[in-house]
Amino acid sequence: MKHTLSQPALREMRRHFANPVRLLAFAGIAIILTLLAPFDTDEMLRALPRFFYWGLLTVLGYTIGYLGNNLADRYANASGPWVRTAIAAPVTAVGVFIVVLLLNYGFLGLVPNAMATVFIAANVFAISAIVSAIMQVAYHQTDSQIGAPPAIHARLPYDKRGDLISISSEDHYIRICTTKGEEMILLRLSDAVREVGDTAGLQVHRSHWIATDHVRMVHKLKDRAEITLSNDRVIPVSRRYLQAVAAAGLFSGKSDG
Repeated sequence: MKHTLSQPALREMRRHFANPVRLLAFAGIAIILTLLAPFDTDEMLRALPRFFYWGLLTVLGYTIGYLGNNLADRYANASGPWVRTAIAAPVTAVGVFIVVLLLNYGFLGLVPNAMATVFIAANVFAISAIVSAIMQVAYHQTDSQIGAPPAIHARLPYDKRGDLISISSEDHYIRICTTKGEEMILLRLSDAVREVGDTAGLQVHRSHWIATDHVRMVHKLKDRAEITLSNDRVIPVSRRYLQAVAAAGLFSGKSDG
Protein backbone atom coordinates (compact mmCIF):
# COMPACT_ATOMS: atom_id res chain seq x y z
CA MET A 1 0.00 0.00 0.00
CA LYS A 2 1.38 3.38 -0.94
CA HIS A 3 0.84 6.34 1.35
CA THR A 4 1.13 9.86 0.10
CA LEU A 5 2.44 12.85 2.00
CA SER A 6 -0.71 14.84 1.35
CA GLN A 7 -3.09 12.72 3.46
CA PRO A 8 -1.59 13.30 6.94
CA ALA A 9 -0.38 16.77 5.96
CA LEU A 10 -3.78 17.93 4.82
CA ARG A 11 -5.42 16.55 7.95
CA GLU A 12 -2.92 18.49 10.02
CA MET A 13 -3.59 21.65 8.01
CA ARG A 14 -7.28 21.33 8.81
CA ARG A 15 -6.39 21.12 12.49
CA HIS A 16 -4.19 24.20 12.12
CA PHE A 17 -7.04 26.20 10.64
CA ALA A 18 -9.39 25.00 13.38
CA ASN A 19 -6.96 26.07 16.11
CA PRO A 20 -8.00 29.48 17.55
CA VAL A 21 -4.40 30.41 18.39
CA ARG A 22 -3.24 29.87 14.82
CA LEU A 23 -6.25 31.67 13.40
CA LEU A 24 -5.45 34.60 15.67
CA ALA A 25 -1.82 34.51 14.55
CA PHE A 26 -2.85 34.53 10.87
CA ALA A 27 -5.21 37.44 11.48
CA GLY A 28 -2.55 39.33 13.45
CA ILE A 29 0.03 38.96 10.70
CA ALA A 30 -2.51 40.04 8.08
CA ILE A 31 -3.44 43.13 10.14
CA ILE A 32 0.21 44.10 10.61
CA LEU A 33 0.94 43.73 6.90
CA THR A 34 -2.24 45.66 6.08
CA LEU A 35 -1.08 48.55 8.25
CA LEU A 36 2.54 48.47 7.07
CA ALA A 37 1.43 48.04 3.44
CA PRO A 38 4.71 46.70 2.00
CA PHE A 39 5.44 47.16 -1.70
CA ASP A 40 3.16 50.23 -1.86
CA THR A 41 0.01 48.12 -1.52
CA ASP A 42 -1.63 51.05 0.33
CA GLU A 43 -1.55 53.02 -2.91
CA MET A 44 -3.13 50.20 -4.89
CA LEU A 45 -5.67 48.74 -2.47
CA ARG A 46 -8.09 50.08 0.10
CA ALA A 47 -7.83 48.75 3.65
CA LEU A 48 -10.32 45.85 3.41
CA PRO A 49 -9.11 44.41 0.09
CA ARG A 50 -5.55 44.91 1.34
CA PHE A 51 -6.35 42.88 4.46
CA PHE A 52 -7.76 40.04 2.35
CA TYR A 53 -4.74 40.21 0.03
CA TRP A 54 -2.22 39.86 2.87
CA GLY A 55 -4.43 37.39 4.72
CA LEU A 56 -4.60 35.04 1.75
CA LEU A 57 -0.88 35.39 1.14
CA THR A 58 -0.16 34.60 4.80
CA VAL A 59 -2.38 31.51 4.95
CA LEU A 60 -1.39 30.13 1.55
CA GLY A 61 2.30 30.86 2.17
CA TYR A 62 2.10 29.04 5.50
CA THR A 63 0.37 26.07 3.88
CA ILE A 64 2.95 25.76 1.13
CA GLY A 65 5.84 26.21 3.58
CA TYR A 66 4.44 23.53 5.86
CA LEU A 67 4.06 21.05 3.00
CA GLY A 68 7.55 21.86 1.69
CA ASN A 69 9.20 21.26 5.05
CA ASN A 70 7.10 18.15 5.65
CA LEU A 71 8.19 16.80 2.27
CA ALA A 72 11.84 17.43 3.15
CA ASP A 73 11.45 15.68 6.50
CA ARG A 74 9.75 12.69 4.90
CA TYR A 75 12.31 12.06 2.16
CA ALA A 76 15.51 13.40 3.77
CA ASN A 77 14.87 12.90 7.48
CA ALA A 78 18.26 11.25 8.05
CA SER A 79 20.12 14.08 6.30
CA GLY A 80 21.39 17.30 7.80
CA PRO A 81 19.36 20.52 7.93
CA TRP A 82 20.97 21.97 4.81
CA VAL A 83 19.96 19.01 2.67
CA ARG A 84 16.40 19.29 3.99
CA THR A 85 16.48 23.04 3.34
CA ALA A 86 17.65 22.37 -0.24
CA ILE A 87 14.42 20.39 -0.71
CA ALA A 88 12.02 22.57 1.26
CA ALA A 89 13.14 25.98 -0.01
CA PRO A 90 12.59 25.43 -3.78
CA VAL A 91 9.25 23.69 -3.19
CA THR A 92 8.10 26.55 -0.98
CA ALA A 93 9.48 29.22 -3.29
CA VAL A 94 7.78 27.87 -6.42
CA GLY A 95 4.44 27.53 -4.67
CA VAL A 96 4.57 30.98 -3.06
CA PHE A 97 5.76 32.55 -6.33
CA ILE A 98 2.71 31.19 -8.15
CA VAL A 99 0.44 32.42 -5.33
CA VAL A 100 1.97 35.91 -5.46
CA LEU A 101 1.47 36.13 -9.23
CA LEU A 102 -2.16 34.98 -8.94
CA LEU A 103 -2.95 37.36 -6.07
CA ASN A 104 -1.27 40.28 -7.83
CA TYR A 105 -3.35 39.61 -10.90
CA GLY A 106 -6.58 38.97 -9.01
CA PHE A 107 -6.37 41.93 -6.61
CA LEU A 108 -4.23 44.40 -8.54
CA GLY A 109 -4.65 43.36 -12.16
CA LEU A 110 -0.87 43.22 -12.48
CA VAL A 111 0.87 41.14 -15.11
CA PRO A 112 4.60 41.60 -14.42
CA ASN A 113 7.12 42.09 -17.18
CA ALA A 114 10.31 40.04 -17.33
CA MET A 115 12.26 42.34 -14.99
CA ALA A 116 9.48 42.42 -12.39
CA THR A 117 9.06 38.64 -12.59
CA VAL A 118 12.75 38.12 -11.86
CA PHE A 119 12.54 40.60 -8.97
CA ILE A 120 9.53 38.83 -7.43
CA ALA A 121 11.08 35.38 -7.91
CA ALA A 122 14.36 36.46 -6.30
CA ASN A 123 12.59 37.93 -3.26
CA VAL A 124 10.29 34.94 -2.83
CA PHE A 125 13.16 32.46 -3.10
CA ALA A 126 15.35 34.39 -0.65
CA ILE A 127 12.57 34.60 1.94
CA SER A 128 11.62 30.94 1.45
CA ALA A 129 15.24 29.82 1.82
CA ILE A 130 15.74 31.84 5.02
CA VAL A 131 12.51 30.64 6.65
CA SER A 132 13.10 27.00 5.62
CA ALA A 133 16.68 27.11 6.90
CA ILE A 134 15.59 28.53 10.26
CA MET A 135 12.96 25.80 10.67
CA GLN A 136 15.30 22.98 9.69
CA VAL A 137 18.31 24.19 11.71
CA ALA A 138 16.15 24.68 14.79
CA TYR A 139 14.71 21.18 14.38
CA HIS A 140 18.17 19.70 13.76
CA GLN A 141 19.57 21.32 16.93
CA THR A 142 16.69 19.90 18.93
CA ASP A 143 17.46 16.46 17.52
CA SER A 144 21.13 16.84 18.52
CA GLN A 145 20.15 17.64 22.08
CA ILE A 146 17.72 14.76 22.59
CA GLY A 147 19.30 12.19 20.23
CA ALA A 148 18.19 11.00 16.82
CA PRO A 149 14.38 10.79 16.66
CA PRO A 150 12.61 7.64 15.50
CA ALA A 151 11.83 7.54 11.79
CA ILE A 152 8.10 7.69 12.51
CA HIS A 153 8.56 11.28 13.73
CA ALA A 154 8.82 12.36 10.10
CA ARG A 155 5.16 11.42 9.68
CA LEU A 156 4.07 13.69 12.53
CA PRO A 157 3.58 17.45 12.55
CA TYR A 158 6.29 19.39 14.39
CA ASP A 159 4.15 20.10 17.44
CA LYS A 160 3.38 16.39 17.97
CA ARG A 161 6.96 15.08 17.88
CA GLY A 162 7.34 14.09 21.51
CA ASP A 163 8.41 10.82 23.10
CA LEU A 164 6.41 7.87 21.80
CA ILE A 165 3.85 6.48 24.25
CA SER A 166 1.74 4.10 22.17
CA ILE A 167 0.70 3.20 18.64
CA SER A 168 -2.75 1.72 18.06
CA SER A 169 -4.45 0.41 14.94
CA GLU A 170 -7.93 1.76 14.17
CA ASP A 171 -9.38 0.46 10.89
CA HIS A 172 -6.90 1.43 8.16
CA TYR A 173 -5.35 4.17 10.30
CA ILE A 174 -3.05 4.15 13.32
CA ARG A 175 -3.23 6.48 16.30
CA ILE A 176 0.21 7.65 17.40
CA CYS A 177 0.32 8.98 20.97
CA THR A 178 3.32 11.00 22.12
CA THR A 179 4.05 13.22 25.09
CA LYS A 180 2.95 16.14 22.90
CA GLY A 181 -0.39 14.81 21.66
CA GLU A 182 -1.98 12.37 19.24
CA GLU A 183 -2.08 12.00 15.46
CA MET A 184 -4.01 9.70 13.13
CA ILE A 185 -2.17 8.61 9.99
CA LEU A 186 -2.86 6.13 7.21
CA LEU A 187 -0.38 3.33 7.86
CA ARG A 188 -0.22 -0.32 8.92
CA LEU A 189 0.73 -1.04 12.51
CA SER A 190 3.51 -3.39 11.44
CA ASP A 191 5.09 -0.64 9.32
CA ALA A 192 4.77 1.87 12.15
CA VAL A 193 6.44 -0.48 14.65
CA ARG A 194 9.41 -0.83 12.28
CA GLU A 195 9.84 2.94 12.44
CA VAL A 196 10.02 3.36 16.23
CA GLY A 197 13.81 3.03 16.08
CA ASP A 198 15.58 2.58 19.41
CA THR A 199 12.48 3.42 21.45
CA ALA A 200 12.08 0.77 24.14
CA GLY A 201 8.73 -0.90 23.64
CA LEU A 202 6.82 -3.98 22.58
CA GLN A 203 3.63 -5.08 20.91
CA VAL A 204 1.07 -6.20 23.50
CA HIS A 205 -1.92 -6.83 21.25
CA ARG A 206 -2.51 -7.29 17.56
CA SER A 207 -3.70 -3.66 17.51
CA HIS A 208 -1.38 -2.04 20.07
CA TRP A 209 2.29 -1.22 20.64
CA ILE A 210 3.44 0.53 23.81
CA ALA A 211 6.62 2.28 24.96
CA THR A 212 7.75 0.50 28.11
CA ASP A 213 9.15 3.69 29.68
CA HIS A 214 5.60 5.06 29.79
CA VAL A 215 3.97 2.09 31.53
CA ARG A 216 2.45 3.33 34.79
CA MET A 217 0.49 0.27 35.96
CA VAL A 218 -0.26 -3.27 34.85
CA HIS A 219 -3.48 -4.97 35.92
CA LYS A 220 -3.18 -8.75 35.54
CA LEU A 221 -6.41 -10.59 34.82
CA LYS A 222 -7.06 -14.32 34.27
CA ASP A 223 -5.80 -14.78 30.74
CA ARG A 224 -5.03 -11.24 29.74
CA ALA A 225 -3.99 -7.90 31.24
CA GLU A 226 -4.47 -4.16 30.97
CA ILE A 227 -1.70 -1.58 30.88
CA THR A 228 -2.21 2.00 32.00
CA LEU A 229 0.17 4.42 30.31
CA SER A 230 1.51 7.80 31.37
CA ASN A 231 -1.17 9.58 29.31
CA ASP A 232 -3.89 7.59 31.17
CA ARG A 233 -4.70 5.43 28.16
CA VAL A 234 -5.58 1.85 29.08
CA ILE A 235 -4.20 -0.67 26.57
CA PRO A 236 -5.35 -4.32 26.54
CA VAL A 237 -2.80 -7.12 26.58
CA SER A 238 -4.00 -10.24 24.77
CA ARG A 239 -3.14 -13.79 25.84
CA ARG A 240 -0.72 -14.16 22.95
CA TYR A 241 1.52 -11.36 24.27
CA LEU A 242 1.39 -12.09 28.02
CA GLN A 243 4.71 -13.92 27.95
CA ALA A 244 6.43 -11.00 26.19
CA VAL A 245 5.03 -8.56 28.76
CA ALA A 246 6.24 -10.79 31.58
CA ALA A 247 9.68 -11.15 29.98
CA ALA A 248 9.95 -7.36 29.82
CA GLY A 249 9.44 -7.25 33.57
CA LEU A 250 6.28 -5.16 33.36
CA PHE A 251 4.34 -7.29 35.84
CA SER A 252 6.98 -6.84 38.52
CA GLY A 253 6.04 -3.98 40.83
CA LYS A 254 3.43 -2.60 38.44
CA SER A 255 0.53 -4.96 38.87
CA ASP A 256 -2.45 -4.30 41.06
CA GLY A 257 -4.06 -7.65 40.57
